[in-house]
Amino acid sequence: PSSTSFGPAANLGVVADLVSGSDTLATGSASAADDVTHEVVGLLGSIAQDKAIPKTANLTAPLGTASFVPITDELAALPGALTPADQIAIRAADLQGLAPLTRSALLEWVSTGGQLLVLADAGAPLAALPAPWQPAAGRRTAADIGSVRRFDPSAAWWNDLDPSPARGATEDWLSNFRQFGAFPVGPIVAREAGLRVARIAWLGLFLVAYVLLIGLALPIGLRVTGRSNLLWIAVPLAAVLFTSGAWVAGRSLRAHTVVGHVTLVSSSVAGVTADTWIGGVSRNGGDFSVDLPPGWTGEQPTQFNGDAFDVRQRLSPRGAQLVVPLASGQFGLLQAHGPATGFSGGLEVAATSSTNGAAHVVVTNKTGVKLERVGVFVDQGIGSIDALVPGERREIDLTSTDATNQGGPPPWMNLWGDAGGFNGPPSIDALPVPGAIDEVSRRVGSGWLTPGVVRVVGWTRDAPSPLRAGSAQAKGRTAVVGTGEVVATGGLTDAVIRRAVVRGPSPNGNVDPSTVPLVLAFDLPPTPAGVSEADRTGRLRLRRPANIGGVDVLVNDKWVSLTDSTGTFELPVASGVVNGDRGFPQGQPGIVFATTAAPAFPVGPSGLAPVPAPLPPGAFSAIGAATTAVALPNGGGADGGAVAAPDSASNLEFRLPAGAVHDGRVYVRTSIQSQLIAGLYVVEVATP
Repeated sequence: PSSTSFGPAANLGVVADLVSGSDTLATGSASAADDVTHEVVGLLGSIAQDKAIPKTANLTAPLGTASFVPITDELAALPGALTPADQIAIRAADLQGLAPLTRSALLEWVSTGGQLLVLADAGAPLAALPAPWQPAAGRRTAADIGSVRRFDPSAAWWNDLDPSPARGATEDWLSNFRQFGAFPVGPIVAREAGLRVARIAWLGLFLVAYVLLIGLALPIGLRVTGRSNLLWIAVPLAAVLFTSGAWVAGRSLRAHTVVGHVTLVSSSVAGVTADTWIGGVSRNGGDFSVDLPPGWTGEQPTQFNGDAFDVRQRLSPRGAQLVVPLASGQFGLLQAHGPATGFSGGLEVAATSSTNGAAHVVVTNKTGVKLERVGVFVDQGIGSIDALVPGERREIDLTSTDATNQGGPPPWMNLWGDAGGFNGPPSIDALPVPGAIDEVSRRVGSGWLTPGVVRVVGWTRDAPSPLRAGSAQAKGRTAVVGTGEVVATGGLTDAVIRRAVVRGPSPNGNVDPSTVPLVLAFDLPPTPAGVSEADRTGRLRLRRPANIGGVDVLVNDKWVSLTDSTGTFELPVASGVVNGDRGFPQGQPGIVFATTAAPAFPVGPSGLAPVPAPLPPGAFSAIGAATTAVALPNGGGADGGAVAAPDSASNLEFRLPAGAVHDGRVYVRTSIQSQLIAGLYVVEVATP
């Protein structure tokens, strides 16, 4: 495949050849264009025979349409076959009857962001799904970063389809912005394989010695001894000797190479999967190949200079193989993904949050190996554990002070910057490999690390690669990634309510890389018993940094600007009143401050408040306290009046109007610097 546009693959050309030996039996080509307003709903099992299902249907939010595509059992059994589907519908009986490999593939697809629609009677247990994924009727249940919804088998479920999160770097272009150029995986695999290059100092001495011998020592020595006529023999002989020495030295650099690997093993309630990069050197030329276990599929790694390796996938008597042809002495890299059936245990992870900007994480090492340089990530919060021995249980608290700056590098680059080359040359022998997490998270999309999900990553050299190159056992590094849910122990906090990109960027591919129109979905946990949906909506606030643009919220079926609908802003902690135009139009309502005492501002000739001195400390209190709301007029910079606005370090909070919650989901549309979506949250306050 090849992309011919900047940004998303708006124009994708695909050429396929059917080859037997050196003969091409058939060839074909096709082209495709991105359409971010269109979703593919796969029909798996007997539901594909339902004649009542239309060809297309509108989504519940005004964000496009869905089309319905049957997925045969044969297709579903192929590795990676479910990836193109945004949503998959299946009857409960068919779900229960799936073959083990197909079921594992379906659970992984959900775990990495897929939306599973199950037609099942209310209250009937779905034994094929993990216990935490059991859905209530009509409502979505979080399943890692995907979700499961239950529908009445007799209902027209296709009329109740919600937009699904974008998946992968093509749909979710924001995931590209999270990559801060971590040191690539390939050189680290080569290092693990024992591949070395000659030191620059030795190369320099070698060349200097050669030049001195050929240019000075031989001519002068032969002339002094009166044998200048032998120069034509001595020079070629010296060249042969130096060339032979260089060949022997170069061969010795590869004489002790083995097979190297870097592997990420991901564990959750859905099961255990692995992404592995494996490489080796061909001493005498020929293919470097690995056998793929059932359920595995190859991917396309890149060379050190960014070009793609010439990787081929073929069938052999032993099954599927990945192959890269190599010249003598050349290093080859292969990449594959599949179920880690031979890996026992994993990281068991759970987390709770009771206040904004804080989470309590419990992690247990259920592997048989010691894990080192363990990273704990909740949204932008970072924690670390030096080591976890097998069976060890540790607890750690993350707070907002652990968070990275909005728009900065992904959290794993901040934690393991020494290994990834952030703010300095990389330490290639350091245990972590941040570039591997970059690649896996980019394939999944920016939702790989989203509020409501906790990721724990630990590193070891004691776990084998799931792939083998012939009889050779690969040597290298393995990361064990554990995934858990962040559960609220009180009100809904910024660490609990999930945020996903459901639309964006523009489908035409001509996207300004700094400003991307986005639609985000915030998924709320089920409403507690005894609490009405209206009461919960009254407690919800949309929080955003003060230094980014405005936002719209979907109210019923219309987009409404929060500033237009409420006429006010709200500050959880105000920083005072400042002079100047802070982006609020002249004549528009000012910010509503929650204050304990209404400050008096003299009114100028224009009827607008003149520039006041900063308010005394303590004049403002947090939203939710017993306070009085005071509206300050916004004079704009031209009139010289006061503009009630926070500094760039503050957050603004907006009340969500009635009708903003759609079956437990809030849709927000914005056009901001794409890196700054990490500052957008929906939170719950104690007092409506």
